[in-house]
Amino acid sequence: MTTTGALLWQRLREAGLVSAERPPDDTTVPWYIHVLVSAGIWLATVLVTAFAAITILDHKEYAGLFVYVAVTATAAVGALRFAPGNLYLEQVATVASLSAQCLIVAAASFWRDADGLWYAALVVAIIQYALAPPVVHRFLCSLVAALAIGMILEKADVGAKHYMTATFAVGAVLIWCLAVQGRWWDLVPAAWGWTLVALALELFAFDHSHHLRRPMEDAHFMGHLVVAGMLPVVTLVSLGQYARRGSVLPIIAGVAALGFAALAWPASGLLLGLCLAVIGFHAGRPLLVALSLIASGISLAQFYIGMELPLLQKSLLLVGNGLLLLALRWIARGVSEKFA
Repeated sequence: MTTTGALLWQRLREAGLVSAERPPDDTTVPWYIHVLVSAGIWLATVLVTAFAAITILDHKEYAGLFVYVAVTATAAVGALRFAPGNLYLEQVATVASLSAQCLIVAAASFWRDADGLWYAALVVAIIQYALAPPVVHRFLCSLVAALAIGMILEKADVGAKHYMTATFAVGAVLIWCLAVQGRWWDLVPAAWGWTLVALALELFAFDHSHHLRRPMEDAHFMGHLVVAGMLPVVTLVSLGQYARRGSVLPIIAGVAALGFAALAWPASGLLLGLCLAVIGFHAGRPLLVALSLIASGISLAQFYIGMELPLLQKSLLLVGNGLLLLALRWIARGVSEKFA
């Protein structure tokens, strides 16, 4: 209560209208107030930065670009790193940091002969990620870094973009392994960002329906093999603790995963989803498991519909993969019963 409130409560007690002590002060701000204020902060900051961006982009001012990025990024890092706990200041700093990175992205996209700015966007995103710890900020920085790497691959040389999906798939799995196995928890926001990018590319960016017809002539062939090879590796790494206890079940699981990957290698989205599901199960992250299994289901449906094979061959292929999954399930139950 305020001072006036305390005096009023004292007068009520003196008049005999209340007998209890006055309740404690309630300084909790309702959640919808936080939402409205945060939305207003994002809108205002976006409009201000959009004005600066339009001015810089319209005049193609490299000096203005670098000065704006340096000042904005430095101020954002200072606010996020040295003034923690202030929700509203954190919102402003997050938008400011993101706007500095997006301005470099916009300049690289609209200016001619400015492909080198994609490297600048990547460097700035990595620096901002490393220096400013809030989770949302790091997640957004990881998306900008992924976009910059994708455009660098797109413009590198002929054929580089065909390995883009494999690059992000391997990157997502590797970052998760470092975060979980190496306990580098600061990498978790980047792992989530790259996971979403990798799954989106696998499911929606390219048409994988023709890989069974001419796999050796397809530019994505090596990328599919790389993604397929991750499943047995991730399985062995996740079950490594049982191998150290003298069990042969991880080896059996790795062989089964290798066989499944050999049969289902054209459906790289399915295999990537299973890899991430294994990591999520091992790390105790149910959201990652659910997201990965949903993506695997979508990829399987796309792959099944897109295959130009007789219905009997489709059914036999699914039956064979299903038997391997049942074998993996039996192995998992054997491991849990033996080491429970």
